Amino acid sequence: AAKIMDISLEDGLLDGLVPLSTLNPSARGIVHRLDRGTSGCIALAKTDDAHLRLVASFFLRRVKKKIQCIDSCKCCEWF
Repeated sequence: AAKIMDISLEDGLLDGLVPLSTLNPSARGIVHRLDRGTSGCIALAKTDDAHLRLVASFFLRRVKKKIQCIDSCKCCEWF
């Protein structure tokens, strides 16, 4: 039987030697988390420059979020 590992996406990326932004060491490349309490979505930055630009875009509300859910073959969208 395959062994199931319980690790975070962030830990998996770092363990896989994926270079992430070092701008904020406590965030370890994570710029923004959407719906953290659910499966959600994580915005990651690979470079410090990308991290700065993404943080600024979220702060200034220039990022448009489109949320889509699929439930029993029905598709719902919110803008």
